[in-house]
Amino acid sequence: MFEFDLKFIIGIFGLLFSGVLIFAFKSYIIKAILFVFWYPLLPMCLFSIGIPLSGSIEIFGRSAYGEFAIDGFFLALLGFLVLISVLWKYRRSKIKIKRLIIGERTRILIILLLMVVSIIAYPKAWGIGTSRWNLLPGTWSVIYLAINGLLIISISSIKSFSTIIHLLLLLFVIKGGERVDSIMPLFLIVSLESDKENKSYIIESEIGIIKVLFGLAVLVLGIYVGYSRLGNQFSFGLLLHNIIALHTVTDVIHVYLSSFYYVNNYGINLFPIINETFSLIPLHPWGGGGNEFNFTEILRGKVYNYGGGLFYTEGVLIFGKMGVLIYSFLFGRFIKILLKFDYQLVSVFMVMFLILLLRVQWYGLVYLYTPVLALLIIVGCFNVLKVIYPVNVIETSRKAFSIENY
Repeated sequence: MFEFDLKFIIGIFGLLFSGVLIFAFKSYIIKAILFVFWYPLLPMCLFSIGIPLSGSIEIFGRSAYGEFAIDGFFLALLGFLVLISVLWKYRRSKIKIKRLIIGERTRILIILLLMVVSIIAYPKAWGIGTSRWNLLPGTWSVIYLAINGLLIISISSIKSFSTIIHLLLLLFVIKGGERVDSIMPLFLIVSLESDKENKSYIIESEIGIIKVLFGLAVLVLGIYVGYSRLGNQFSFGLLLHNIIALHTVTDVIHVYLSSFYYVNNYGINLFPIINETFSLIPLHPWGGGGNEFNFTEILRGKVYNYGGGLFYTEGVLIFGKMGVLIYSFLFGRFIKILLKFDYQLVSVFMVMFLILLLRVQWYGLVYLYTPVLALLIIVGCFNVLKVIYPVNVIETSRKAFSIENY
């Protein structure tokens, strides 16, 4: 009993201490990266000490891996501290991204294209039909993400007309029930602006009280539409419960903890390496999610899950329990590379990584590759056009379309 109490005290202290460390970082975007990693630790800690949670973690999980939950929590906590230690050098730094300069009128046309793509990718969000995804065959969500990336990498100011239209479109899609692919672009819109001293770069903007209130409103909206989509009644109690243990997060924690059950009973599994490798080839049947080599599907065969899984779950299957620390270290090194260089190629990776931050950390690394490739192709095409047509199509009429002039 004393051992459990000691683990409980250490766990709560570690959770609070690690959360405070996030505030040592000056950059709001680095804070967001760290918070998305840290947040699952909260419901994971509650579950490990026996507090009931909702979703698959309770329905399928407690009887299967309850005894491993405390180990899973402490390893995830150590993984977070590994990530903090890798990024500690950048605690005083802010994000700087090489900007793709595109004219205001062109951006508005791109946003109209994004609206059409969003209708095809998420028809139910627009009230069209009963299918949630893909009005037409194809990987439309990838195109949706890539176009959002193009708009973020070419952003000038939150006050520009094109940015306001982009923001409203994202809010509409979120209200329609599609949150995970639109919340981070929304966050980036309010967090980034072009450098006033050098328009070739995007830097972090100041976060004032209005942006904070806007963020809280979007959080409540996101939780509300999640429950509305399931046909449930929304209440303040549900809001509070979701702030502590968001349903989606408890489901991906369930997948992570089930990997401990798997490794303990069946040993390691190297199939996810095949999945990661072939995910680099767009549309390959062995890449991405939903195939026999994906860690989510491997675990579903032993303990049922609804999908997703914390990204370091894959590390547990490949390397055993220490895979959490290995993947956390590699994740930190990847972010460090993105922070160190500001070439346009690296900026494309940075923007798409930030847009997919929730998917990458809560669903797996394989969701990053194809959208990055799509954005690289689009940015490459724009750069070729700029060489062929060196006229400055780019920054034309920005002021004419800015609300600063009204």
